[in-house]
Amino acid sequence: MPGPERSCRVLLAAGTSRSPRDALGRTASPSGRALVAAVAAGAPACDSGAGCAPRVQADHRHRCPACGRWWSVSHVGNRWVVAASILPLGIDLEDSRLRPRAWAVASRWCGAPVTGPAGWTQAEALWKATGNGVRPPRDGEILIPRSSGPGWLLSRDARWRIRTVTLRGFSCSLALRTEQGRTRSSAEVDQNPPEIVILRGGDAEGEALLQLFGRGVVPNSD
Repeated sequence: MPGPERSCRVLLAAGTSRSPRDALGRTASPSGRALVAAVAAGAPACDSGAGCAPRVQADHRHRCPACGRWWSVSHVGNRWVVAASILPLGIDLEDSRLRPRAWAVASRWCGAPVTGPAGWTQAEALWKATGNGVRPPRDGEILIPRSSGPGWLLSRDARWRIRTVTLRGFSCSLALRTEQGRTRSSAEVDQNPPEIVILRGGDAEGEALLQLFGRGVVPNSD
């Protein structure tokens, strides 16, 4: 990747991991830290030319000390997704199972109705991005967009752009800090989408989901 990395570029990867087993032979969740490390190893090098090596911060976010890229990870079952950008971000992935109790709790956190996986993943992605994931949210603290719909939307405090995509029973939301800190409208955000770069290391179904994030999708050729 020649020159300084664009702030509006988002690196994405998604795939399916082989289900790990615990000492008793039970299916265990994949390690988020291991997934981030594996994807980062195949990502474009930092501006210094060194390999990107994110570390877990005190607030549980992942960041590379060399280039400053922020990393986020989510998984449900053995399906996973990883995202990275120079701007703070969060990503969340959920399946289509009904979780009315969880959605009711999320509605309190968001101060707005959460009625399905799309709203839940928006709340989770935004909470991760803010660096507050070490504690439970307070009621009304997660400012998801006022309305749902396709395209990039603006959080209610205008500090985050958020997009949700759905494919084959999975919903995925990406929350990315706005470049100027504040942006005036969701229409402005959607007219200036980030460049999406899909990294190798995932699978075809994962890439199909990521391509729904919009214009500017290009494969990583490294």
